[in-house]
Amino acid sequence: MRPTSLTARLLAAMLAATPAAALAQSSDGGASAEAAGPELDEARLDAVVGAMIEVRAIAEDAAPRVDAAESDAARREIVEEAQSRMVEAVEAEGLTVQAYNAVLAAAREDEALAARIGERLEDRAGE
Repeated sequence: MRPTSLTARLLAAMLAATPAAALAQSSDGGASAEAAGPELDEARLDAVVGAMIEVRAIAEDAAPRVDAAESDAARREIVEEAQSRMVEAVEAEGLTVQAYNAVLAAAREDEALAARIGERLEDRAGE
């Protein structure tokens, strides 16, 4: 069974351009530039990268299950469960969803920060 437009939109929201999009509804108050901080320390940056990797893996795991689900209700349940797991993954790295989203938002505006994140992602991919 093919996803309907409603479930396709739910999945699109979950898998949108950045993992932060899937977590946005869980954020309390939205991301702020100050939460990312002008001097993002190495440990916090590593935590964000670790969370990004886990969030992406959760989204990749959920996508085929959403596509194979028999009903809209089943698809919504899969999406909600994946979003919950994403929040847990972010928090397991010692971050709040708000702080995680703030760093990703800052990286969209700051090429140097985006490059630092990209380098760490590449380093982790090589491990």
